[in-house]
Amino acid sequence: MIGYGGLIHGFKNYVLRGGKEYVERFNKRHVEAKKIINSYQNLVEITQLEVGHLNVIRVTLQKYQSLLETVSKIYEDGQSIQKIDPAVKVDDKPALIAILKLHNYITTIDTSIWWKKNSFRLELIKQVSDIVRRDLVSEVQRTIETAENTLIFYLILTVFSILISMVIGYQIMRRMVDELENISSNMRRMQLSGNFDLQLKVKGNDEISEMAQAFNNLIDERNKNEAILGIILGFTELAMESNNAEQ
Repeated sequence: MIGYGGLIHGFKNYVLRGGKEYVERFNKRHVEAKKIINSYQNLVEITQLEVGHLNVIRVTLQKYQSLLETVSKIYEDGQSIQKIDPAVKVDDKPALIAILKLHNYITTIDTSIWWKKNSFRLELIKQVSDIVRRDLVSEVQRTIETAENTLIFYLILTVFSILISMVIGYQIMRRMVDELENISSNMRRMQLSGNFDLQLKVKGNDEISEMAQAFNNLIDERNKNEAILGIILGFTELAMESNNAEQ
């Protein structure tokens, strides 16, 4: 990351050749290197000695980065490589020693300590897994309860709607039957009594009520016609009596 083929190598190439692509490569590697250093520094149970080595490496990389602008200005002034190289020289031996010590610490770490740290990490992972599993189970149970409550609500609503529809349908059917029975009973009474002037009771404003009203209108029309017929017959009888008297 920072040695041969890494950001310091890119810095040297920029000093020798002056290509902007080397600056971009350096900056990219520098960002990645800082992420690795920060990740190392955030490890569990890291020692102060390790933190000190990491700071040495971080400061050295920042020195290289701060000299990029210096190299650019020297190139703009048209100075030679022989003058540029001494002006941007960085002592990176402390950083190299720090890397070696960190490497030595990692490769010589006691296996029992390694096992303890990794067991601790595994236990943390297991705890997180258990928490996630419990949360998932709780969420599934809440979803099931919500679905059951929703289903019960819609079932009750459906049954209630069916009952209301049945009651309304029964009321409508009962009224129609009562109206028809009323018309039938009136017709039967008129037939038995010989009184055809009985009016039907009209209730509501539906087809059956219209039929009862039409029946009443028919009776009224018949009564009017009978009255007119009676007057005509009366005049006829008077005329016949007058003719008989004259004869």
